Amino acid sequence: RIDIHCDDLLNVNLKNASFVIMNYTLQFIPIVHRQELLSNIHGGLLDGGVFLLSEKVRAECSELQETCTWIYEDFKQRRKYTKREIARKKEALMNVLVPF
Repeated sequence: RIDIHCDDLLNVNLKNASFVIMNYTLQFIPIVHRQELLSNIHGGLLDGGVFLLSEKVRAECSELQETCTWIYEDFKQRRKYTKREIARKKEALMNVLVPF
């Protein structure tokens, strides 16, 4: 059986979950609530349950982070995004998206 929930993650009470997928979501959760959320997910998993987490991360090394950013922006440009579109998206997420 598959149950799909569309709700604020901080309000979801998982019980007996065998598989939980969280794709590129944690970065939008305030840092002070992340551990609680992850603990709630862990607590709601069945023994042997799977939690699949995909997330953006920030490199500790600034040179590596700059290289990753350049590669990503180059990828977007090759997909016909304009430099302006890329810059606007980056600006829109600047204070909202907070990776680990």
